[in-house]
Amino acid sequence: MYGLILFGGDKSNTELQFMLTTAKKLDIDLKVVNPRDIAIIAASENNYILLNGEPIAIPDFAIAAFAKDPVYSNISCLQQLESIGVLCINRASVMQKTKDKMLTLQLLAEKQIPVPKTILYTKNLTTELISKELGFPLVLKVIGGSKGDGVVLVNSGSELENILQISNAGDLQEELILQEFISYSKGKDLRVMILGGKAKVCMQRTSGSKNNFKSNLSGDGSAVMYQLNDKVEEISNKTAETLGLFLGGIDLLFTKDGYIVNEVNSIPGFYVPNKTDNVWSIDIPTELLNNIKDAVKAKNLSASN
Repeated sequence: MYGLILFGGDKSNTELQFMLTTAKKLDIDLKVVNPRDIAIIAASENNYILLNGEPIAIPDFAIAAFAKDPVYSNISCLQQLESIGVLCINRASVMQKTKDKMLTLQLLAEKQIPVPKTILYTKNLTTELISKELGFPLVLKVIGGSKGDGVVLVNSGSELENILQISNAGDLQEELILQEFISYSKGKDLRVMILGGKAKVCMQRTSGSKNNFKSNLSGDGSAVMYQLNDKVEEISNKTAETLGLFLGGIDLLFTKDGYIVNEVNSIPGFYVPNKTDNVWSIDIPTELLNNIKDAVKAKNLSASN
């Protein structure tokens, strides 16, 4: 079996090396390719791939592991591969949904999956309306942010006014969302790993400071294994199904009655040095690649019938 990892970052990346080592053990020919080196060509008879101008064999699958958030050209690359029959993990349409936090939450809310009340900011919104709908404190986020970047806690109307004035001056409206603050989950959350479209393993992340409301491991947070339970599996699997996730990280916040979906990541990291070494109860690269092997076989079987 032959596949690509679409990755334009540092090839010494630890997670990338884990994937390559595991693929070799599973007898999978896995190559790292910068998606920007693939020619994006829309043509009715296009059934080939050009890498740096030269044709290459069509892979059985491609894993989207973009070093940065999926930009237009990366999503176009996935769509190009899908159009010639490559199994893409994840599909271009999935990337489109999950790169936009507001769209993600709208799609989940439509399916009655619990999410924090969230408002897309526009210039016409007043502080009074925002306060009435969400109260204070509230969370302000950049629509396309990740790893806790572009997320701040706003404690008052005057503080919000100051931030929004800067946003308006920089013409950043409609790139921000405002969200109710789930105080019960302050400084802690769950990251559920979706592999093969199902919730397989989970960890709890906790902030390293009682004053920090964020729990991302890219900061000072820590992690421990969290046993999957029926409620976590149900909300995570329904989220994965709604968005079409084959691979993903679903971030759940704690509530008094259960859990609520905060964010969804379609290019989830699974290893943070000195923080996740003994957290996962399964070997994520092995599980993922075995799931992909099964999906490729099922796809080929379906095509032959």
